[in-house]
Amino acid sequence: MVQHDHCATDFIISATDFIISEIEDTGLEIMNPMQLKSSGRKRGQRKARCRRGAMMILIAFVMSAVVAVTALAVNTCYLELARTELRMALDACAKAGIVELGETQIDSRATTRAREIGALNTVAGKPFVMLDILKGTYTKKSDGSHEFIPFNDSRFTGTVNALYVTGPDIETGAGKGTRTTLMSNIKFGMFDTSCAIRSDHDVSLVLDRSGSMAWDLSNVEYSYPVGTSGTRSRLQAYFSPPHATQSRWAAVRSSIDIFRQVLSRTPDNIRVGMVSYSSNFTFGACVSTRVSTDLGLTSSLNQLLIKVDSIGAKPIIGDTNIAAGLQAAIDQVSAGRVTATKTIILFSDGRKTEGNDPIALARLGRQMNIITHTIAFSSQADQALMRDVANAGGGKYVFASNASELDDAFRQIAECIPSMLIHGLN
Repeated sequence: MVQHDHCATDFIISATDFIISEIEDTGLEIMNPMQLKSSGRKRGQRKARCRRGAMMILIAFVMSAVVAVTALAVNTCYLELARTELRMALDACAKAGIVELGETQIDSRATTRAREIGALNTVAGKPFVMLDILKGTYTKKSDGSHEFIPFNDSRFTGTVNALYVTGPDIETGAGKGTRTTLMSNIKFGMFDTSCAIRSDHDVSLVLDRSGSMAWDLSNVEYSYPVGTSGTRSRLQAYFSPPHATQSRWAAVRSSIDIFRQVLSRTPDNIRVGMVSYSSNFTFGACVSTRVSTDLGLTSSLNQLLIKVDSIGAKPIIGDTNIAAGLQAAIDQVSAGRVTATKTIILFSDGRKTEGNDPIALARLGRQMNIITHTIAFSSQADQALMRDVANAGGGKYVFASNASELDDAFRQIAECIPSMLIHGLN
């Protein structure tokens, strides 16, 4: 039994010494009971030395981790800064180009201006160089998303209202750009795009100036305002200027003022022209022409009221050639800006008495990317025809039976003219 006890003791001591030696290799210290009894001072000195060694290893490990995290943060911030610089440079190029294209209508000048603005920017410490610039249309798809379609794409059918700019492959890190002092061998490649959209609109307002526009607002044929027919015969009233406040012409003048006010509050670049139509008719000093372009496309919307007042200061006579007015409006907006959405607003208070088919003309205009809206006024108006013209022209049809409804009609049409001012999209 004694022999066995000594063997067990020797085994325990040997195992304990082995465990302690393995732990000491890791920088920690555990002492067995016999050592604790025989060498307390040595144990304290040895333990202090081991702790100092362990702490040095731990500090070295923590410092390495801190340096690595710091290096990653520095490089991440640098990369984000370079990306921001790239996006700002691209947006500046696209905006400058689309503004120049809208003002000059010349592709080459738009590209030159975009490159000039791009050269004023730096990205990752290097001068920015624009790769390519495309003109096209930015359009809404059936699923509600938007898409840029280049001008030379077979799908292009709209208006040139956008420029799409592509940026260079910029490599940051060793070899190119500004190098960071940490982790300089890591390289990041960056490429981006920007699309700037210009919201231009060329609008032609087409007014009926046939003889019925001098009638009053009672919806009764050949009924003139009191003060006109009340003191004179119908024939005299017919060859007199329309009443300043109680005639149909006065009502449309008030509605055009509302139309002007709505458009003036939009951020879009809008130009409006005016066409009026009747028929060729002469009686003494009174002369009516089939159609006239009364106001060229202009951003000075106050000119509309001046021209309406000028027409209303003279007798308005003749029949109703709607197609003549619509054709003149198509000619007007089709000769406008290439960057503009083209819109026609056709107004009539009567029925077509001569001329070509306005429905076919509206359909032709739609093929030319021209939208035609229509407004029918009074119970004498051919509502079915005006509705069909709007449908063929891809526009909105509104009927107004009185002056208040006419105001609302012109307001609705003005508000439905698309409003879009977007930049910096990709």
